[in-house]
Amino acid sequence: MFYNKTIVASVVVLLLAVIAVAAITEGFELLTSEQARRQDIARRQPSVQNPVLTNQFGQAFRLGDWVKQGGKYVIVDFIYTNCQTLCRS
Repeated sequence: MFYNKTIVASVVVLLLAVIAVAAITEGFELLTSEQARRQDIARRQPSVQNPVLTNQFGQAFRLGDWVKQGGKYVIVDFIYTNCQTLCRS
């Protein structure tokens, strides 16, 4: 009789644990915080500003206008430099 109560209690605890994990992971869809972050961004679809950038030739352009021209994928790398003595423009 004791074993039956233990088995029933174990099954109930296990069932509650599975329900809790399913709720936390949104139906076992999000297993990592990175997946949760990506899903949050996809849901909110935050707007990206159209900044003015400078290319390697010193010419200013708007990122959004440049991307629309070719309908291509764009990889942007932002570099911060710090001059200890003399910075030449």
